[in-house]
Amino acid sequence: MELILDEGKGRVLGSHVVMRGSAFGLRLFVDEIVATRTPPITKSWKTVAERLIVIGAYTLGFTITGNGTESKLTVWIDYNLPRRGRFWGLIGGKAYAHWCVRQIADAPLERFGST
Repeated sequence: MELILDEGKGRVLGSHVVMRGSAFGLRLFVDEIVATRTPPITKSWKTVAERLIVIGAYTLGFTITGNGTESKLTVWIDYNLPRRGRFWGLIGGKAYAHWCVRQIADAPLERFGST
């Protein structure tokens, strides 16, 4: 997948993140915007255009809560089945959504480790 960032580099509210490429001979495309952002507490992305195989439009995000000594990361995704090929969404949508959530949830562990 090719990643294309606007001048906000996906780090400011309203910034666009575009991903395009192909899988299994099918062209894939997603344009998402940063829908919410309150560093370092929460951030979410929402599709504004998409051509995907196993999920359709989505909102993906995270929230961090803490008490000063511990932090809790909550990652979530809300998605629709794809407009075309709903069969593939029923077969692989849940697994792909889980993979997306794991990518965000595992990033802090890779960066900071776990206790």
